[in-house]
Amino acid sequence: MEINRFSSTVIPIVILLSILSFSQPASGLTVLGVNIDSVNNIKACVRNDPEESDSPCFTTLYNRSGNAENSYGITTIIINFSNDNKPRILRHNYAGASLINDKIVYLQFSTHGFSTERSDLSALENKFGKPTKISTDTVENAMGAKFQKINASWNINNKITVNYNSIDNNIFSGTISVIVNKYIKIIEGKYVGSDSSGL
Repeated sequence: MEINRFSSTVIPIVILLSILSFSQPASGLTVLGVNIDSVNNIKACVRNDPEESDSPCFTTLYNRSGNAENSYGITTIIINFSNDNKPRILRHNYAGASLINDKIVYLQFSTHGFSTERSDLSALENKFGKPTKISTDTVENAMGAKFQKINASWNINNKITVNYNSIDNNIFSGTISVIVNKYIKIIEGKYVGSDSSGL
């Protein structure tokens, strides 16, 4: 019996390639360890207190099923981090996210604001490169002190947009959001009328 060398070589290579193709998210982008535009890789929290659960984990806030106007069902979740596993850039122990078809298509979280804006911007540039757009504004607190606010955005392969505002509602809070471009109108429609508190 003769062994077909082609099949004995090709089959293991095909199996290896199929395993490797699933090891990276479709977009190849992770933020806070979360796959963007890929199947959610964060597991559900198993206890009521996320601090006692393995970190990170998520809790579901609500599901909105599709309808005639919007065929996409949107699930809103909170991704919880324990104090031990919380990324430095996060102001709180959580980030908000929206899922469509079990893929995270929107992620938003608060930063420490003005006090860390230079290191936050540097971290974002190290991850995403030079911003597509960057500007500064002068903002004023209740005491009349003026601060420079940095606004930056990255358009990654025309598929994902990352926005950074170093100061949000006050100098102690900034915002980073990541959105899959093809879902911008759906996600913006979901948040119409919401305040700018983050999530």
